Amino acid sequence: MVSMSAFSNRPAAELFHTGLGQREALARLRFLRHQGRRLGLVAGPPGVGKSLLLEVFGGECRRQGDTVVQLDVGALSTHEFFWQLGNAFEASASPAADTWQLFRQLTDRLYENRLQSKRTILLCDHVDQARADLQTQLSRLVRLDPVEELTVVLTADLAGAGRLPAPLREAIELHVDLPAWDELDTVGYLQTVLAGSDWPVFTDQALSKLHQLAEGVPRTINRLADYALWVGSQQSAQRVGPEMVQAAHQALLPREWLRRE
Repeated sequence: MVSMSAFSNRPAAELFHTGLGQREALARLRFLRHQGRRLGLVAGPPGVGKSLLLEVFGGECRRQGDTVVQLDVGALSTHEFFWQLGNAFEASASPAADTWQLFRQLTDRLYENRLQSKRTILLCDHVDQARADLQTQLSRLVRLDPVEELTVVLTADLAGAGRLPAPLREAIELHVDLPAWDELDTVGYLQTVLAGSDWPVFTDQALSKLHQLAEGVPRTINRLADYALWVGSQQSAQRVGPEMVQAAHQALLPREWLRRE
């Protein structure tokens, strides 16, 4: 019988699959850090793994001795952004301090890191959803003259990347495109995640169907594969066939009332 929850109960980092697109994206981010470039942008469709890519890259940088901070800036005010950064950099940031004071404390800490030849990596997720004033402060931060050991990586959806303010777009030194997976990536990923089970769990036809319905988007592949396994377990199936993947897809589609305003 097929097993359930092979995907939903796993740590996110374990679900990172280094397909061709992921390998190329990681190589570009390593180049950005190695060359001491200031600002990079990772763009791709929703659910393609941009946040997870930042997490994996950040882990690599920490192992090399960098100071790394990863923040989801989509819902932060400018004050919250600088306060969280100050705490992460151990700059003794006080929530009562105003934004200017927090900015100065942060730049002082970055300057100290520079004097110690310690690179600082700032990873900002969902920058396209950030407030306009925060986007402005990010462009100001990457233009600071004395902070040469700072590398900032932003993520944005494809549509949102084009709406970033001009000063921030013009400061970007390296664009990293993260595409959806091709079918070989999808199959390789599923084989990796299900390696501890009695593979093959999905039939070849089911794998092709899953990739087609998920359109190669990793987040959707996880959800669809997990639910298809549940469908198979409910039917006491030995393997998941394409009809079970189709049934899972139908069950996960938004209902008509969810699409109404």
